Amino acid sequence: MVASLVVQTNIQQGTPVPWQDITCLLWHNDRLFSALHSSFSNTTGYNGKIFVWDKDLNAQGEFQAHPYPIYHMCSGPDSTFYSSASDSIICHWQCPSKPISSLKSEPVPEVVSEYTLLSSLEGHLEPPCRLQFFNNRLFSGDSLGEIRLWENDSYKGVMETYEEIWDMIVINKFIFTVRFTDVTITSVPSGEKKACSVKNTLRGRGPLFVSRNRIIFQNRDSFDIMIHLISEVQNPLVTVLSGHKALITTFVGNEDLMFSGDYEGRVIAWDLQELKMITDISLNGNGCVNAMAFSPEEKAIYTAQENKVITKIRLT
Repeated sequence: MVASLVVQTNIQQGTPVPWQDITCLLWHNDRLFSALHSSFSNTTGYNGKIFVWDKDLNAQGEFQAHPYPIYHMCSGPDSTFYSSASDSIICHWQCPSKPISSLKSEPVPEVVSEYTLLSSLEGHLEPPCRLQFFNNRLFSGDSLGEIRLWENDSYKGVMETYEEIWDMIVINKFIFTVRFTDVTITSVPSGEKKACSVKNTLRGRGPLFVSRNRIIFQNRDSFDIMIHLISEVQNPLVTVLSGHKALITTFVGNEDLMFSGDYEGRVIAWDLQELKMITDISLNGNGCVNAMAFSPEEKAIYTAQENKVITKIRLT
């Protein structure tokens, strides 16, 4: 049987507004969270809100997480998650313990009060564009090139990369960052403040993705996907995957399965064991894929595109 990507359902989050799109999705605790970023601070009052959906994109509510546009979200320990916004503050949220089905009501509640703010992490001078929780520590990277380290919501130190961080992945004792034209690999330093020790630089651009002991990113000169080995000494090229014909905007997946979305609305599923394309689907009616989230339980992805459209797609 030939595998295929099938659209299960899609919704439009409110009325389309120019220069305002959903740019951040997170699948966590059997819920989908979405946030949009606007070029204008006064548009429609959505800035700083996080919207909550069940697995079938039924609205579960919304809450005001920040007073300003949200940049990124990431899973935290247990049923918690983090969000960052243009006010340079990181918020740590506790999800409600009750089943998500019990949160649903008609009409959709204006505010989901069950989401509890556990702490606010301050210290960044510029908005943290990327967050990652790894080995019980939160890493937050900003446009000044600073990566701040937090343990139990307490500040533990800063790492200076001296380059604006557009994407970031932390794996074991290495940090992979990218601005535009190169992927930089640095080792995590000890002490409260110290410049990172650059281990290697790979020719390529974001987004970034990690599978097992491999770092994955886009070729700098084409739309190919580069897969390099993560090792102590070198980072040799494993293979190159071809299929996209437009700029790749996002990767999601797990160790064996990866999905990539691009600027023309195309999504490709990849087998990371056999290192080959499985299938693809075109969503170009709704424009660029701005963000994706992956539900391993559903074997489904959620895409965010222009005009505030969210789509659920399953690999069958």
